[in-house]
Amino acid sequence: MAKQRDITGQKFNRLTAIEFSHIKNKRYYYWLFKCDCGKTLLMQKAHVLSGNSKSCGCLNLELIAQRPITHGHTKNKKFSGSYRAWRAMKDRCARQKEYENIEICNEWLKFEVFFNDMGDRPKGKTLDRIDNSKGYEKDNCRWANRQEQIRNTGYRVRKTGIKFKGVTKTNCNRFRARIGIDYKRIELGCFETELEAAKAYNEAAKKYFGAFAQLNKLNP
Repeated sequence: MAKQRDITGQKFNRLTAIEFSHIKNKRYYYWLFKCDCGKTLLMQKAHVLSGNSKSCGCLNLELIAQRPITHGHTKNKKFSGSYRAWRAMKDRCARQKEYENIEICNEWLKFEVFFNDMGDRPKGKTLDRIDNSKGYEKDNCRWANRQEQIRNTGYRVRKTGIKFKGVTKTNCNRFRARIGIDYKRIELGCFETELEAAKAYNEAAKKYFGAFAQLNKLNP
């Protein structure tokens, strides 16, 4: 076995060799080192001499702490609620088939601007577009809970030809208006025209849903 170099008292980066400890598997030489921070630990001599190990680990922690953090919402990979909402927004818009033509304003491509406009995400709420036909921007977004977002869902024209939310056609060729409140259906009446039923739905939606009401567009 080759004679090993005595490194007692020598310093390598932040580690000072104190004394030889033992040999493992007839090839790995372990020494006791003392770090500049005061911690002592056993380490492989070869790792210390090569520079692969420069400290007890405190150096890496200091380097990580010195890295620039622009907003503090991703520290230690613990994302804030606002940051998760921002990432989810970008992911949704990246799925073009599902969100065709829905875009994010250029300013919101930077999280710092998004956070300055929207602030902290309230508990139990997610990002909601006020007008679902428009994209993500300050004047068209708010924080809303699941039920509020359901109320703000748009309406697609059915095969029956009905083009207004909350309106159905009866067997006697009249139009019934209904609205759902807390999973209960409220009848608003029957009307001679589809437009009248749509107006009745709008009035009820304003009453029950307020700012989160998705109203029928009555004007062509």
